[in-house]
This record gives sequence, structure tokens and C-alpha cells, in this order.
Amino acid sequence: MGAWLWWQYWLRAKNEYHIHSPFLYDLYTKVIKKSQSYSKEKHIEIEHYRKVLAKERRFITIQDYGAGSKIFKTPQRSIAQIIRYTVSPPAFGQLMYRLVAYFNPYYVVELGTNLGFTTAYLAKALKEGELFSLEGCAATQAEARKNLEHWQLDRVHLLLGNIDDTFPKLIEELPQIDFLLIDANHSYEATWRYFEWSLSKIHENSVLVIADIYWSEGMQRAWAEISKHVEVSLSVDLYEVGILFFRKKQAKQHFILHW
Repeated sequence: MGAWLWWQYWLRAKNEYHIHSPFLYDLYTKVIKKSQSYSKEKHIEIEHYRKVLAKERRFITIQDYGAGSKIFKTPQRSIAQIIRYTVSPPAFGQLMYRLVAYFNPYYVVELGTNLGFTTAYLAKALKEGELFSLEGCAATQAEARKNLEHWQLDRVHLLLGNIDDTFPKLIEELPQIDFLLIDANHSYEATWRYFEWSLSKIHENSVLVIADIYWSEGMQRAWAEISKHVEVSLSVDLYEVGILFFRKKQAKQHFILHW
């Protein structure tokens, strides 16, 4: 199933020569495609620590509010197993870094902290502003807090609790959401809830990223329907991740692009 979905994506995906929007052309060539556009030295400390934790045999107990795991049958997992199977890979974190550095958002929200690796990339890219990272599992949030302290990243607000409770409260408190990463409960229903809740604080220049849009039939359905939403003007399918824009003057378009 996974291999077939990948081939379907790969056969349909285009490159910059099929992009006619100046906004998307610049984004694709300067940010999405240019994996070397930022020095790797910016990320050495994060990736070095990933290698350290990849050898950590200590176990923690996961409290999962989401769609569950395709790999683990019990809530007990070692740090090494979490690093290997559930933490987003370097390429994903570095894409998030480039997006935040390019758009320079002030209020950044991440749904799903895990061990804090993507959080670190988001935080390092912030020129100013605040990052709010929401996590349902106390054990993984505790590990993320230690990791962020190790990287000396202090402009991060870690919020603990069921995201169905903490996200609506945060939305009430924030004046707007400039950048939102949805990487938590990988189910159709939850993804739709998070998207719909965010709309009250999304504005014309907001960027919304949904991770793992092909993770399950439910996630594929959620992505297909959300990308067609009347408020979405531009959607970009990169297979591992989908990116949404809300630019009022942008003609509604959907792109499937090679990453």
C-alpha cells in the first residue's frame, strides 16, 4: 500500500517548470527544493544529539491520545525506539526551519512535541516571536523539555494535556496564528478538528502544515477535503507533508510537487 501510494505520488508530482505562480515558484526554488539553502552547521548540534539518543535504552511509558502506533503494541518504548520510529527525520525538521525562516512568523504553534526535535528546528528559525508546542504525553514532554534545555532553546512554551483541550484554550489566548504545524493525532476526525478550530485565528499570510498526509486512509481523506476548503487558496502536496495557504488574491490551485 505504502509503496503504491508513493509511486502514484511520484508519477503525478511536478517540478518548478510546471509552476506559474510567482509566489509558489519562489517558495519552491528557494525553500522547498533548496535543501542546501541553509548551512548544515546550523543543525549539527540537533543531529549530533539525535545520534546520542538513538543509543538510549531507557524506557518511558507513552500516553497516546491519538490514532495509535502501527509499530508498537504496548505503551512502553525506549528512547532509541522513539527516535527510530516516531521522531520526524532530519529532512522534515530542516524543511520546517526553512519555512519559518522564510515567512518569519511571530506566533508559531506546533501540535505534537514528541521529543522536541522538530520543535528545536522551529525555535532556531524564529527571528522573534513565540513558539507554542502542545503535547498530550507527560513522559515525552518531559524528555522534550530536557532536550530543549540541552540545546539552550528558551523561547518555547510547552503545553501539556489532551490537545482537544489545550488547543482551543490557546486559540482563545492568541491574537492570531501565523504558522501552524499539525503533527499529533493522525486521524481524519482530529485533523479536521484542528484545522477548523484554527480558522478563527488564521489570516491571509498564515501558513498551515499537515504532517503525514498519506499515513492512513483517514489522513488522505482529511488532506483531500481540507485542501479543497473554501478558505484555502493554495495547497502543496509533498507526500510526507502538505502545506496550505490562505492568500485572498491567489487563484485557488493545488500542486503535487517533488521534494
